[in-house]
Amino acid sequence: MNLRLPSFLIIGAQKCGTTWLHHQLSSHPEIYLPKGKDHEFFSFTSSPEDYQIKAWSERYTNAQPQDLIGDATASYFWSRLSRPWHIQPEKFNPDIPKSVSTVLGEKTKIIIILRNPAERAISAYLHHISMRSLTPAWDIFSAPANLGLLTIGFYGRHLKNWLTRFPAESIYVERRSIKRFHQDILSDVCSFLNVATHAFENSEQVVYRGMPRLINAEGVWLRLQDINDLSVIQRALPMTQINGEQYVRVIHPAEIDRLKQLYRKDQLLLDQLLDDHPSAM
Repeated sequence: MNLRLPSFLIIGAQKCGTTWLHHQLSSHPEIYLPKGKDHEFFSFTSSPEDYQIKAWSERYTNAQPQDLIGDATASYFWSRLSRPWHIQPEKFNPDIPKSVSTVLGEKTKIIIILRNPAERAISAYLHHISMRSLTPAWDIFSAPANLGLLTIGFYGRHLKNWLTRFPAESIYVERRSIKRFHQDILSDVCSFLNVATHAFENSEQVVYRGMPRLINAEGVWLRLQDINDLSVIQRALPMTQINGEQYVRVIHPAEIDRLKQLYRKDQLLLDQLLDDHPSAM
C-alpha cells in the first residue's frame, strides 16, 4: 500500500506534557499533526490488517506533500512489565513497540517526554478524579491497576522495551525533571526531526492545567467543591480552609515519600540506559 503514514510519534508518557508538545509542533510550518491526539491506533491493535491501516491513514489526508507527518498517543509508552501487579486495560496491546516497528518501520522517530515519576503519578491520580473515573475513596496506591497510575512511571523499564525494537538514534527522550526553557526543548525536538528551528509563540504557556490542587508540606489537597461526592469516601480525609474555601487532603506526605522510593531503582535504570544510548537524549 502506498499510504501516507506518520514519520514520527509522540508516545508519552501520560501526564508529562504530550498535549503541550503536540500543540506546539502543530504550529510548525513543516509538520503536520492531526488536531486530535490519543487516537490509540496501536493501543488495542497488535497486528492491524491492511484495511485498518488504510482507515488510519485517513487521519493524514490533509497533510501537504512536503509535510513531515506525526501523531501523538500518550499511552504508547506504557509497555508491558513482567510483574504480577501490572495490569493493563482489557485487550491492551502487549507489545506496542513491535506493532509500531512492523507497521511504520524502525526508522520511525519516537519522541518521549518525561517528568518526575512521583509527580506524574500524582497528576494522573488527580486527572482520573477530575474525569470521574476515580474518586478519592481510593488512595493512590489502592486505585485500580489498569489505570496505570503507578506502572506508567517505571520509565526505565518501558524505555528498555522500546529500545529492543528501535535503535537509540530513532528515539528522543526529554526529561522535564531537568529544568529547561520550553523553547530549548522545542529546538532540540526540531533538530531531532530534521526540520528547521521554529520561533514557537507562547511556548511557555500551559495548554492543559488539569485539576486545581494545592501541594504543600502537609500533602496534596483538592477543593471540596471539585470532589463529586464526598459521602462515598470511606477513609479519613483531613480538611482545612484556605482563602475562604474548603480543601480536602487526598495524598498524605508519607505517600509522596513512598512514591519516590518506589521509583528510585527504576530511575537508576533510566539513567543507565540514557548513558549507554546517548543518541536517545
